[in-house]
Amino acid sequence: MNADGIKLEILKWIESIAGGVVSFEFPFLSDSRRCDVMVVSNDTITAIEIKSDFDNLSKLSEQLYDYKKCFNSVYVACGDKYISSLRKLEKSIGIILVTENGVKLIRKAKVKKSIDLYNLLDMCTYSELASTYQGRSKVEIIKNIIKNNKIADARRLAVKIIERRVKSVFDVYIKEKATTPTLDDVFLLSMRKISF
Repeated sequence: MNADGIKLEILKWIESIAGGVVSFEFPFLSDSRRCDVMVVSNDTITAIEIKSDFDNLSKLSEQLYDYKKCFNSVYVACGDKYISSLRKLEKSIGIILVTENGVKLIRKAKVKKSIDLYNLLDMCTYSELASTYQGRSKVEIIKNIIKNNKIADARRLAVKIIERRVKSVFDVYIKEKATTPTLDDVFLLSMRKISF
């Protein structure tokens, strides 16, 4: 199964078990990385890295290291090809098996309450941050938020800003979707914003 096929199955699975606001290819770490699947739910942000049968695992440890800086929980979703290799990952990383027969949670990810606040705030755009705080640059605004707020309040602010951004696209998906999600829905949820 290719990456888009896995994303589609993951989308169906998330809707059936947990819900939350879903986005694909969400930028993080100053736009140097993309989160294959991001789910914002209950004031936490979950990342899912997709490894299709056409991928390799050569950069996976580096990717997971970066994910853990920004997300409360991290999963890797794969087909049968890599499942035995993924079982060797550290126990904090969750594993999701995606096959033609459906999706199966192999190992639940550990949820971290404390994540790097700077990197979390950096996932917000300058204009999103500037609507709440003053500063000449994104870096200055982030430093002001960290300096002038309790950690929990700053984290909650960042999560709410991120959720608000992806929810605008997700709401269009909910309004327009068919009974069962399709690949068109995967492409829609990969958009950063929708202009009418």
